[in-house]
Amino acid sequence: MIKLTRLALALAVPLLAASAPAPASFLLEGFVTDRQLGTPLANATVALLATGRSVSTDEVGHFTFRQFRVPGPDQIVVSHPAYRTARVPLGDLDAGAWYLEITLLPQAEAVGGARPDEDQPR
Repeated sequence: MIKLTRLALALAVPLLAASAPAPASFLLEGFVTDRQLGTPLANATVALLATGRSVSTDEVGHFTFRQFRVPGPDQIVVSHPAYRTARVPLGDLDAGAWYLEITLLPQAEAVGGARPDEDQPR
């Protein structure tokens, strides 16, 4: 489950006479948690594909991308060794501050919850 919330638009955008608009600046932050337990996931990797930037979540599952520029639509990829990778399309976000809540499904749950020896005929 992914929840994207706009925090605030605190950016004054001057009118420019340039032929192409400048990329917008963003503040993007959020939390990554275990979908079943609701516990924070430390050391999850949160990556922005278009910019190639990535960060790791801290001990409470928090991550932040500060003052980056995105030329257009982007996608966030969130991964952790014990969890199924999540892909979050961001689309064309307006400049400003954004907050994401991302929950990851444990690997065993991602394949139907079966343990390797549970579905074997006896």
